[in-house]
Amino acid sequence: MLPDNGGTVEILARRPKILIIATQASVRRDRIGARVRTDQVARLLSQFGTLFFLQPHCKRRDPVSSSSIPNIAAQLCFKQISLAGLTLFQLTDFNLHYLLMVRKIVSKEKVDLICISYPYGIVGATMVCPRTPVVYLAHDVASDTVDISVIHLRSRSAIFRHRISADIARKLLLFCIHQLEKKACQLAGHIVAVSELDRSRFMEKYSLDEEKISVIAPFIEEDESKQNPEDTSSLRSGDCGKITVIFHGAWNYPPNRQAFQAIVNHIAPEVAKRDRRVQFLLAGTGLPKFRKDNVISLGYVESLSSFLSVADIALVPILEGTGVRMKMFDYMGAGLPIIATAKSIEGIEIENGRHAIIVDSLDNEVVESILLLVRDKAMRRDLGNNALRLARERYSQAQMRDRLEVILRRILHRNTDG
Repeated sequence: MLPDNGGTVEILARRPKILIIATQASVRRDRIGARVRTDQVARLLSQFGTLFFLQPHCKRRDPVSSSSIPNIAAQLCFKQISLAGLTLFQLTDFNLHYLLMVRKIVSKEKVDLICISYPYGIVGATMVCPRTPVVYLAHDVASDTVDISVIHLRSRSAIFRHRISADIARKLLLFCIHQLEKKACQLAGHIVAVSELDRSRFMEKYSLDEEKISVIAPFIEEDESKQNPEDTSSLRSGDCGKITVIFHGAWNYPPNRQAFQAIVNHIAPEVAKRDRRVQFLLAGTGLPKFRKDNVISLGYVESLSSFLSVADIALVPILEGTGVRMKMFDYMGAGLPIIATAKSIEGIEIENGRHAIIVDSLDNEVVESILLLVRDKAMRRDLGNNALRLARERYSQAQMRDRLEVILRRILHRNTDG
């Protein structure tokens, strides 16, 4: 930890003003992992300073709740660039309205620090506010998500459904995002990665000094477990001897959609052939509601804690994607036994057979693992307890707060000296 100087102590004592920018509308509109990540970091930042939020204007935007994130002074919006129904958040650095809003807020409110989710908008912010330090709050390594972005484009626009146009889009996105993220990493005063795996990836890909990038991992929030409970008693495993397996996530995120489809089309039917006691309970933003044999889809649920409370087993059949799966921390914090793929646990210090059952594929191995836990209640208990213990020891809010304090002191120390 860097030693305090008078300027750093003075700024922390008077509670610095921090501008948090989300350049993708979905971060505030949808209940997705990126939003959970942003809200968690915002809650930590609120313990040190006064927050201002800037985000794209969106009709369905869900404002930040002052009850979950205190010390919010203002929430403002900017107009994002769009074309043919597609929001071009990748062009945020060239968005005049965004640049003017950032400059206005920083100048009027005398902002001490700017924190930006995703690399988009960092170059522009450093140009219009050169004396204000900028932190890149990374959800993943953006240039590693190009293939997922292309899948999303193909689902949204017919132009990208042809193989040639999709291939051109991929190459163009890969070049542009790589160059933009590289420049953003160079200009940002500090980078916050979501895991040690992502930290290593950033340093390798963009030749970053290890002092410039830190890790603030997702953390469990056990104190939220009883807020706004819903009546889900009819779904509890004690009723009719049912064993409930859950999975949740945003439907419009391709890796989640593939996981939902794998459960509905393969995993659930195969389990049903062997044990009719098992029911699969699905939930997520944008997920259609339906009942099909041993699968119940609830669609969007207001209370995640109530959804978790009816579960006996958590299943995370993710095969693609980058970053850390936030849902893993939901399941670990709830003390649930987890069956997950190797992709699902990337960036998390989970030991196979101790904290979860890790499967290599979604074929018969995952079915056998579910049936094993269905039969063995003691194993379910042990895996769930071990996962919760790991979460408390390695991924607590207090630990991440301490890490953030080190980062803030380092940045403010450097800026005060400058």
